[in-house]
Amino acid sequence: MTTPNTPAPAETNAHYWLRILRPLLLWLLLVLVLYGIRTHQRLMEQTRLNFSITMQGRPLDGAATLDGHLVISGEKISLGSHQLKVTHPKAEAFSTNFFVWYGGHDFADLSLTRAQGILKVTAIPPAQTITISGPEYSLILTNTSGLTSAVPTDQYVIEAQYEHWQKRQEVQVMDGQTAVQAFAPRLGALRLEASHEQVSYELLNENRERLSLGSLPATITDLPEGKYQVIARYNEDERDWTVSVTAGTTNDSKLEFVYGAATIESEPPGATVMSGGKEYGVTPVTIPELKTGTFEFSLALSDYNTLAGRVAVVAHATNQVHYTLVSRHYTEAMEAARQAAASHDYARAINEVGTALKYKPDDVEAEKLQNEVTGQFHLAQAQTLAGRGEFADAIKEAKLAFVMLPDGAVAATLVADYTAREQARVEQQAENARKRQRAELAQQQAQARIDQFNIAYAAASRTYESESSFLTHELIFTNQLKAVASGINQALLNTPPNFDVSKFYWPQSDVFILQARKQIGIGSRKCLIAGVQLNEEAIKIRFKVFEYEQPDPIRLFGGAINLTPTVTITSQDPNAAKAKAEQMQARINEGIKMIRDRIKEAAGAPTTVLR
Repeated sequence: MTTPNTPAPAETNAHYWLRILRPLLLWLLLVLVLYGIRTHQRLMEQTRLNFSITMQGRPLDGAATLDGHLVISGEKISLGSHQLKVTHPKAEAFSTNFFVWYGGHDFADLSLTRAQGILKVTAIPPAQTITISGPEYSLILTNTSGLTSAVPTDQYVIEAQYEHWQKRQEVQVMDGQTAVQAFAPRLGALRLEASHEQVSYELLNENRERLSLGSLPATITDLPEGKYQVIARYNEDERDWTVSVTAGTTNDSKLEFVYGAATIESEPPGATVMSGGKEYGVTPVTIPELKTGTFEFSLALSDYNTLAGRVAVVAHATNQVHYTLVSRHYTEAMEAARQAAASHDYARAINEVGTALKYKPDDVEAEKLQNEVTGQFHLAQAQTLAGRGEFADAIKEAKLAFVMLPDGAVAATLVADYTAREQARVEQQAENARKRQRAELAQQQAQARIDQFNIAYAAASRTYESESSFLTHELIFTNQLKAVASGINQALLNTPPNFDVSKFYWPQSDVFILQARKQIGIGSRKCLIAGVQLNEEAIKIRFKVFEYEQPDPIRLFGGAINLTPTVTITSQDPNAAKAKAEQMQARINEGIKMIRDRIKEAAGAPTTVLR
């Protein structure tokens, strides 16, 4: 049963089929969507941007951007509107808008136009050359004031070259801009002249670099403003000048070679004049064109010493000098004289200085040296003579030295000293003569006393029997005879064993005789002592000791008859005679010692013992 709201059967069928077909339609739609997506992906894989960049027919690595982002050729791009832009420092920028649909987009060759700017170069004054150097553009201009030209944008080196000035600059030319390089050196010219012909020159800058050379006169152009050094040569004369160059004008400078002359003479003439290894002739000679100032030279002549001379050279004038040459023989003799004087060989020094005066008579120096060495010779002679005590001759030599020596103080002192010593010597000589006379007189007197002493002693000795068989002994004392004689007498009388003094007398005032005796058994010991005063201080004592075994002779009738008792001892012993002789000798020695000791006791130790 249907109601009023129940659809019609047709609507019901459509709804049915719609319900039936809806899944199929949805599936079909999904398939279509998936197919579309896949197709889109496939087509997008083929949607790429292809391009190449060239400039002036050569590939170029330029920077490409797509919608402001870097892009490279062959890169995928999205669908829709885009902007492609290519830039390069040396090219004009390229830009294009395009719409992208599926598929490749090939721009093929993007040819960029080379970027350019304006280069303006000026040179005042004109340069000999201007060189423009760049990676893609080079140019050389000669005798030019510059140029203005369109050139590729780049870094350029620009060099301006003048004859004596150059400058190098780097310039950056930008796209569509003007780069300016100006050269404006301050240059001038220099006109050089000289006071003489055939003058050569060199022009140097402040760094001692040679800029120009040649002969004068000369004009040097294109010189930077400043100071320069000119070296000019005339013959062998070289001089330096400093010149200034002012920009924009020709600067004149005249180089003056100012000279003087010199006339050189010598005595003797004929000496060779040398200076700086150059020979200027022989004297007398006039040398022209000498530099002002002092001209130093040497003079050489055979057998003469080379002499160093000098002359003042005045501009535009001739100065004259005269030199006296010194003989080589003179110089050698003077040197030998000085050496001899230094070694105190004054005789040789006098001889050598005499030789010097032969070669140079009246030479003040030689005469002065001659006086000095002669004075020293006399002074040495005076000292030598004084050393030998010959003061009279020493005084003569010292006076000669006083006359010859310029400073005679030493000689004067020696004269005074030797005079005093000579006077003392004369006085001493006279005193010695007097002493010799006194000594000779004293000797004569002593000899007379000794002669008288010998006579008295010999006479006294002859009174003893066999007196020649006994030795005489002598002693010399430093003493007075009278005291010694008295002392000997007392020593014999009072010193045991005592003697009997038979005689003690003075035959003369300075001679005494003493005779003494002492009994020994049947025999006796006798002594004879005599003395003489030799001089005021010395005395001589002479003595003999007599030993007798027999009794003394008996004198009868006043000595007219002498009886000598004889004692004879006989023995069978063959050695008795020998023993007896030895005993006698011992007795004699004992007597001699005894008497000597008594004499010494009286007089003291003897200064001389005489046998």
